[in-house]
Amino acid sequence: MDEILDLMPGARNCVRGYAFIEEGQKVLLWLDRTGKVDPLVVRAIALACEEVGAETHILSSHVNVNRLGEPISPLVFSATEAADVLITALELENAATVDNLAFAHFLKRIGKPCVALICPTPALLASPWAQFPTELLWSIFQKTAERAQAGKDDTFHLTAPNGTDLRGRLSFQSGFKTNQPPRGWMFFPSGDMAEHPESPVNGTVVFDQMEGFMGHVKEPVRLTVEDHWVTRVEGGEEAK
Repeated sequence: MDEILDLMPGARNCVRGYAFIEEGQKVLLWLDRTGKVDPLVVRAIALACEEVGAETHILSSHVNVNRLGEPISPLVFSATEAADVLITALELENAATVDNLAFAHFLKRIGKPCVALICPTPALLASPWAQFPTELLWSIFQKTAERAQAGKDDTFHLTAPNGTDLRGRLSFQSGFKTNQPPRGWMFFPSGDMAEHPESPVNGTVVFDQMEGFMGHVKEPVRLTVEDHWVTRVEGGEEAK
């Protein structure tokens, strides 16, 4: 990999195709101090911002575990409010800043776009995933939403060769209604349209890989879902 040059197409895709950063805008690049986001990735994103003539500032803070609702420093809130666009480069466990309800409500109130990087390594930022054409991605999202909403009702039946067999309903309130940029908050690179199924959901979900475990689990983890609740967990040591 030729250092920074190989990362620039992905970085430009983030800055121009996701964040829609323009000349003269103030961009805040928020990092944590885990060291899990490669400095070369940060440098590439900052350079891509500067290429379009944006004023870029980097803020480094302590680690917040957003899923546990840990409080975010008032300095982060102040710096975010002063910027036009926020780009976060946090470790993957905390990449979803919207999991912190206080921060999610804050972003909604101030109406500032936020792009959360989930490509912490040079290899990921240089990958086809990070370089996938945004116009094509948004077209795929739109077509998926149209096909899903064109059905006779809002029920779904999710199956997979590994034994997953799940049934429920979708209200099309989340990902299907926010699949076109620019929007308030999104991952970079993207590739999913997150929805929350309506209760009740019933069936079986089988996982071959799970967050928190490297690679495939030693034995698939099988969850039995009854009336929207997981009532049984089966599998090997990961299930335990």
